[in-house]
Amino acid sequence: MPELDQDTARDWIERWDRQQEESLPDREDRFTALIDAVEETAGRPDPLILDLGCGPGSLSVRLLRRLPQATVIAIDADPVALTLAAAAHLEMPGLRLVDLDLRVPGWSGRLGLSRPADAAVSTTALHWLSEPDLRAMYAELATVLRPGGLLLNGDHFVLDAKQSPVLARLDLALREREDQRRFPGGHTESWHAWWEAAAADPILAPHVAERQRRHVDAGHHGTSSTHLATHVEALAGAGFAEIGTLWQRGDNRLLCGVLPEPEPQSEPGPVELSTDPGAHRRIPQPLLDDGQPGGEGGEPLRQRILAGPDPHHAHLGVAVQHPDDLLPGPVQVGAEPDEHLRGDPIALADQREQDVLGPDVGVAELQRLAQR
Repeated sequence: MPELDQDTARDWIERWDRQQEESLPDREDRFTALIDAVEETAGRPDPLILDLGCGPGSLSVRLLRRLPQATVIAIDADPVALTLAAAAHLEMPGLRLVDLDLRVPGWSGRLGLSRPADAAVSTTALHWLSEPDLRAMYAELATVLRPGGLLLNGDHFVLDAKQSPVLARLDLALREREDQRRFPGGHTESWHAWWEAAAADPILAPHVAERQRRHVDAGHHGTSSTHLATHVEALAGAGFAEIGTLWQRGDNRLLCGVLPEPEPQSEPGPVELSTDPGAHRRIPQPLLDDGQPGGEGGEPLRQRILAGPDPHHAHLGVAVQHPDDLLPGPVQVGAEPDEHLRGDPIALADQREQDVLGPDVGVAELQRLAQR
């Protein structure tokens, strides 16, 4: 079997991007708005970002071009997309590909995070999850994001036709009218045509067959996960405090969910001194702020798939593991076999209270001398 070289993989991804842009004329604008939001709220030059349903890495690559010190963990269960991303972005620092199914509970625990993620992002991917799987995924995601962390999801979010029939119809009609104006003769290549071409390619065909075996797109058609209300309700149920649209053109929206910040600690009250002349006073020392462990600093990562159920990855230099549960394993880009994304915790000094002699002890001694 011929190997998938970097140039061929990049050609396939460029072809993917072209057919995506024909269906999404504002795709780059939505990418820009999403990355702006990540950069604005990260609070550090080396944020840790989860790309959910990363596909061939189009969004991950754009994030790292803007934020070169970031670490992007790109997650997908599609062996075709991961194979293309692994070959095309072989030497990109900060990129880590992970072969995981977001529909399987416990996916977040297999990421091996050393600190909470600053943001989770996704574009045109999460509507593939059924509503129960979407709700469960959002709930699990909330456990690995830091307080104040963001979920940024760019997609076509349709309105419920039962609640807003006119607006829902107009959303669809405007999108169809614009598409007809831009492509009166039809698209040069549709989404289905791209996949048919990939299946006919002798290099990608085995990965397409593995994709079908995994049922990556099972249950996609007819799901309510395309509804805006479904995502809003699921995010609220997962504990996101603020949920709203940051960018929009028709039904093409960038939906944002914000996890709540911790409640501010109240200031300690005044210390009351005892009237007991011989009592010792305890003055508490100020509490040390919790230190945040250092984390993924965007060290150069050489791309390597560490685990995955696809035996055909061997031609990419891929080490394949078969865990007992037969679930896809982590695909790491850039770490050595024994290397792990990990930060050094900040050592905290021991906290103590000081015992001091109260001022009225000296007064009591003077009184005894006067009596003598």
